[in-house]
Amino acid sequence: MFILALLGSAFASDLMFVGNSYTYYNDLPSLVANLLEEGVGGSVQTTALTSGGLKFVDHLSRSQNNTNWINGFSVYHDFVLFQEQSQIPGFPQSESMWIASQDAFVALDDLAEAQGSASMLLMTWGRRDGDSTNSWLYPDFATMQELLKEGYLTYADTATTSERPIWVAPMGLGFANLKIHHPALFEQLYTGDGSHPSYAGSYLAACVIYAALTGYSPVGLVAGAPTDAQVFQEMAELSVIDEPFGDIPYPWAWTELPSDGIVFAENMRPHLQYNEISSIDIVVDNARLWIASGEINGALSVASNSEALLTGGTITGDIQGDLQMTGGYLRVANIDGSLTQSNAGTIVLRDLQVTEAAMLSNVTFQLPEDQDYAILQAGTLVVSQPVIDESLFWSVDESLGRLEIWRNDPNAEPEPEPEPSSEPSDESSDEPSSEPSSDSPSESDEPSADPTEPSSDNLDQEDSGADKSGCQHVSGGAVTPWLLLSLLGLRRRKVLAP
Repeated sequence: MFILALLGSAFASDLMFVGNSYTYYNDLPSLVANLLEEGVGGSVQTTALTSGGLKFVDHLSRSQNNTNWINGFSVYHDFVLFQEQSQIPGFPQSESMWIASQDAFVALDDLAEAQGSASMLLMTWGRRDGDSTNSWLYPDFATMQELLKEGYLTYADTATTSERPIWVAPMGLGFANLKIHHPALFEQLYTGDGSHPSYAGSYLAACVIYAALTGYSPVGLVAGAPTDAQVFQEMAELSVIDEPFGDIPYPWAWTELPSDGIVFAENMRPHLQYNEISSIDIVVDNARLWIASGEINGALSVASNSEALLTGGTITGDIQGDLQMTGGYLRVANIDGSLTQSNAGTIVLRDLQVTEAAMLSNVTFQLPEDQDYAILQAGTLVVSQPVIDESLFWSVDESLGRLEIWRNDPNAEPEPEPEPSSEPSDESSDEPSSEPSSDSPSESDEPSADPTEPSSDNLDQEDSGADKSGCQHVSGGAVTPWLLLSLLGLRRRKVLAP
């Protein structure tokens, strides 16, 4: 499965749901619409093409002979959301029923594409205790959920083209994460049959769809919230927002920088994984930027409603806004904002100005080869366990918000210059010598051994961070540790049910 960037995708203000009882139970379309209206604003219109037990092949048939289906597929929708019958996607992919399902989805997506609508698959959940009618295939929830996931991702991958990605809302992963993290609430997701969703189950599914459509976390929303709503919201966030570049494709998970350098989409929160080399200026507005590799040579502007994270690659341009750093190289002249670093990464220090707080833990500091001195000046500075090469000398004063590095020891005493002699020596006398010189050198002419041996470079010594510094002057209190808050085969008859 590969992820494509969709730049400027339409807002989900017009949605059509295509499914069965898993969709119409508890009016899932309305739950999603209410979350969207609260979370991103605007009015949301929904259409539902649902009936108990319908499969993709049934929807395709109705699209040709049922007025509601014909009308639904004859107009534009921002997104058409497809939910297959609850068992088929996890069937062996060599089975005729699975193949028919996949082919029907491709045809249904063609109908959506003809109207300019985007398609999103609604990955359903495994049954609470597995599927007793197909226990050889689905002995328990976890096995069934994994097979359903594989099936839906294969549907998406088969229909995806370079011009038209197919998105996925992993509702079933929300169920799976709740079972892992809050097992006492898991059974509350189902009605008595252990298959259809309770209101809590539909609400959790709606939170996942909301996150999958927008890139926003549902945490904190109140529309339609049941008891334990925050737990369900957090599970949706965990299932979608916290892993935007895994197996699941989302419309807001971008892997390409827009040509104008602006990471922004109306009513959507883009998450850009940056792996390019670029000299253009980049603006991150209501978005998240993850610099994984490549190099940013232009200026980087990070709005207050946005996030920028450096985990690899290099930043060389000035930064307007806040930056978090867990890896990579920072080679900047100015950060008009804050810098938070934890446990990895290298700052190649020229004269770095951080207007607000610089909270640095276990960061490696280097000097450019052509520079003998550099300073980091911050509004507030906390440095813990800096890693500085033993050939360099450094000093940190947190009370002044200053860290300095020298290539040469700034505290070394200068070597005294020899004083001139007041009496002329015999060798410098102008009187000619009366004794003839000897052809053989005297003892005083022998070269003397240099009593000072060249010092070792100590290249085999283990780097132990600050203890290897040539100079460690700390004033204004001891270095305070900083803990960074985180931040993202048997073939048998299959019995079908809704």
